Amino acid sequence: MRMLCLLMLMGLFILPICFAEGRGSKTDAENLVKKSINYLQKNGREKSFKAFTAPSTEFIDRDIYVVAYDRKGNCYAHGQTEKMVGKNFISIVDVSGKEYMKERVKLSGEKNEFWHSYKFTDPLTKQVLNKDTFCTNYQDLIICAGVYHEN
Repeated sequence: MRMLCLLMLMGLFILPICFAEGRGSKTDAENLVKKSINYLQKNGREKSFKAFTAPSTEFIDRDIYVVAYDRKGNCYAHGQTEKMVGKNFISIVDVSGKEYMKERVKLSGEKNEFWHSYKFTDPLTKQVLNKDTFCTNYQDLIICAGVYHEN
């Protein structure tokens, strides 16, 4: 019994450490967006969108992945699920009712680079978590990558 309790107690300390190491940082997200834009400039849209979109893993860093939208909310690449590509998400809302795509488009008209927050399904836990997403304008596109966190 003592051994079981000791193992459970160790798990309480080790699990959060392992989980934290599986997360990318805001700097990682910014770097992935910059890497994506460089790739776009060198390889064009068709090849880039394929490289950005799941099941490709070239532009995935732990829980961080690239998405590409235009300013009308049309999805051209999505690193988490290919099913999103080709759809319009201008009216999408998160679980709190936030129209985050409209907000993203609005922010892209005001700033070349920006961060914004909303709730989205975390690829590691499959739970809806808070997400901070870094976005940069590139031509008529908004290229983004974000980080998930519990608070």
